[in-house]
Amino acid sequence: MDLSNVAKNIRRLMKVRGMSSKQLAQKADLGSSALSNLLNGKTLPQSMTLIKLAGALNVSVEQLLVSVPELHAIRFRTCAALSAREKAAKEQLKVDVASWLKNFNELQDVLNIPNVWNLVGTAFSDCTIAAQIIRRDYFHLDECEPVCDFVSQIEALGIRLWMRKFGFKRTFGLSVGASDGGPAIIVNNDPGISIERQIFTIAHELGHLLLHLDSYTSPEDFKYDDEEEEREADRFAGELLLPLKGLSYQWKLKKGLSFVDRVLYIKHLYKVSYRTVLVRLQQMIGTGGVNLFIRFAVEYKEQYGHDLKDHYGPPIYGKDEFVASSDPEALQRWDLQESQYRSLVRDAYERELISISKAGELLGKTTSEMRKVASVWKADIA
Repeated sequence: MDLSNVAKNIRRLMKVRGMSSKQLAQKADLGSSALSNLLNGKTLPQSMTLIKLAGALNVSVEQLLVSVPELHAIRFRTCAALSAREKAAKEQLKVDVASWLKNFNELQDVLNIPNVWNLVGTAFSDCTIAAQIIRRDYFHLDECEPVCDFVSQIEALGIRLWMRKFGFKRTFGLSVGASDGGPAIIVNNDPGISIERQIFTIAHELGHLLLHLDSYTSPEDFKYDDEEEEREADRFAGELLLPLKGLSYQWKLKKGLSFVDRVLYIKHLYKVSYRTVLVRLQQMIGTGGVNLFIRFAVEYKEQYGHDLKDHYGPPIYGKDEFVASSDPEALQRWDLQESQYRSLVRDAYERELISISKAGELLGKTTSEMRKVASVWKADIA
């Protein structure tokens, strides 16, 4: 048993939970000196001690024993610097992502599914052309079609996708390069982060994977993105999700609707934020025209009787921000559902390649909970 792993994991989890060593000792029914000796690597913890600590920290014993992984080909989509507790949660996220990727790849191996990244070695220099190529050659869409099943299209490229609660809202997502077991995109689906934001984050991170390959080979851990690369990834996501030709076609087609309702109709058709529609409209007509953000805010209040500021986040006039903090006529969770990893677990279990306890471990469920899941699978309609 590597004592340094146990101590590092306990210290990290204490920070994530906001617990002091005194609080942890009390909750785990341990003496303060016993916990101190363990954290300082002076004693080897007994099995019962590990069980108590795991219970107090609300994790499995395995999570206390796991070696801290080294992920280098990784980058965050973040909007602000992180607090001390959020930094600890970030480190826990790193451990969880590495473990999840390891499990994902092992499941594919046991099921004899090839690990294929369909765009391996492909690099693009222009964000708009890259988005158009992906839509045409890989998503098989015409210039106007919306991406109806975005998750399936992303997974068909060979990208692992994980919707996970980060425990903090100031980081929207991250991506992992092929050298660390990816490519993978992990999206923060904490309550309060809109589905529109989550969809845009997936498209944004795909842009990084295609446009900024060099940023996934740096030894720097958890690279924070430079502004130009962020803008390129945003422009890629805008064209991928809402191509200008599609916007132009739909805008003319729905000319009988009010300005506000045209925006909201296109928002739902293409599964984007109302701000994405407004940014793309502004790009379509040029910067010399009227400020569409102000117009939308004014006409929305006139039409619906309340403003955007108090209900859907303050509009940022003049800023190329593609996604609002929340949206009128918001998308729902069923507009973004990933299931590939769970499907791999189910296939491996039903083919008797893994045990029910292993399936539960992979899905984060107790054996009792897993038996209920398995009974639902057994009764499922083919």
